Amino acid sequence: GLFFSMTTELNGTRAPDNVQLSLTPFALTLDATTGAVSAVANTTAAKFVTNNRGNERRNANAPTAMTVNGGSVILVKYNYQPNGTNDTVRYVMGFNAAGQTVLPQTKAYAKNNDDCSMHQDGEPGVVASFDPATKTTKIVEWAGCNGNGADDGWAFVTSLTCDSATAPTSCKFANVFDISLAS
Repeated sequence: GLFFSMTTELNGTRAPDNVQLSLTPFALTLDATTGAVSAVANTTAAKFVTNNRGNERRNANAPTAMTVNGGSVILVKYNYQPNGTNDTVRYVMGFNAAGQTVLPQTKAYAKNNDDCSMHQDGEPGVVASFDPATKTTKIVEWAGCNGNGADDGWAFVTSLTCDSATAPTSCKFANVFDISLAS
């Protein structure tokens, strides 16, 4: 598996601009004597996967991850506030099981200086459908975007289309539609 986190240091190397998104591979191991299952991190293979320059607390804030594309891609979502802006934007990146990037950092959504995206802790949205013939995953999620005197709750429907259902090397992210559910 792959573990993603906001990280200030990896293996003695400081994160650029104080904090970045990191990827750490891990494996599940079984203790034959006790039957206990443990996650064992491969810290030597851990790496920073963003190099954002912005508000240090918002270079890779509140990351969540979910499997998409029938389980062959891990989609990571996080907030980033570039320098010179007062607007936090939701971004996504995709990785295959080997930890290789199949979707580079891509702007997912923003709402007119509205600091997207607040979300329920640990809830990255849900896969609404996956079509192996078109290699397209549809995702539905809720997000709060506040600013400009309004706090809106939004439903976002997005899609991820990859070049393979089982061994993707590239994917494309697209917004299908969104709608304000609460303001």
